[in-house]
Amino acid sequence: MIRFIVVIMMLCCMNFSIGAQEFRIINAHSGKEVTLQKMVNELSKKQLVFFGEFHGEQAIHQLQRDFLREFHSKNPRTIVSFEMFERDVQSYLDLYLGDEMTESDFLLNSRPWSNYEADYKPLIDFAKNKQLNAIAANVPRYLAGKAVRNGKNFRDGLTEREISFVAKEITAPDDQYKELFMETMGVLKGTGKASEIEIFEGKY
Repeated sequence: MIRFIVVIMMLCCMNFSIGAQEFRIINAHSGKEVTLQKMVNELSKKQLVFFGEFHGEQAIHQLQRDFLREFHSKNPRTIVSFEMFERDVQSYLDLYLGDEMTESDFLLNSRPWSNYEADYKPLIDFAKNKQLNAIAANVPRYLAGKAVRNGKNFRDGLTEREISFVAKEITAPDDQYKELFMETMGVLKGTGKASEIEIFEGKY
């Protein structure tokens, strides 16, 4: 049976207009505003959904919660993947979701982000209550630092366990996808804040 994976990560994957207390969902292809239910209906046809965020935007965090609830109602075997948890804490995440670890011990061992309580705890609680599988998806931060300092050869000298936490293959071809990605990141860096970001969908 097909399972659907919703990946909660940093980069936006839909086009949002963010207001002080509200959001609008824009179809990046048609330019038309759509409802949450319409977005859920469309994305339910996919096996993998990247739902991104700006960490300080409360409207997007609320939309994440609303989206996960509605998406799960259509796809009860949804798997949730979290960028804010690193791969070496997967066992603690599993223990907590399986009621084999207290929340305080889970938080003590999982290095949660400072905004966990307000923004990510509701998603974890939902996964726990619905008995969903969840993935701690991010590379451990110290290994990411080695990649920055040492480039593609950063895996030289890593232990077998550390190697299991990083990608088996790392590629960054100079193609259209990379151009669009760098263009988007340039816009964000230039403004410090984005009011609208579009998804770039296609075959590259």
